[in-house]
Amino acid sequence: MPRYVSELRASVSNPATGKSSNVALITLSVLGGCLEGAGLPAPGQNCEIVADWDGRELRLPGQIIWKFKDKRAGIKFDHLEPETERMLRQVCANLRLQPLAPLPPEPA
Repeated sequence: MPRYVSELRASVSNPATGKSSNVALITLSVLGGCLEGAGLPAPGQNCEIVADWDGRELRLPGQIIWKFKDKRAGIKFDHLEPETERMLRQVCANLRLQPLAPLPPEPA
């Protein structure tokens, strides 16, 4: 799935704790993205990303699948409503495609 470079400002909320923190979505796709910021949920936790796009609220439920040094985390989006998925596709269509990175070497 293509990934897009994004600097979309958002908040991530953790339903388990009720806490919310400001983040940046630094990469985005229709399946998930990479978050950057403080106070990110732990891997395995469900959360919701809320962002403003073109004057409309975009709500993306998902699950944190990885976390790096408490500053970056990967989220996989879960069960998007059709209208939310259409809006997410519009957002991605307005972003710059992320260049492909070389694959890491295979373990010896």
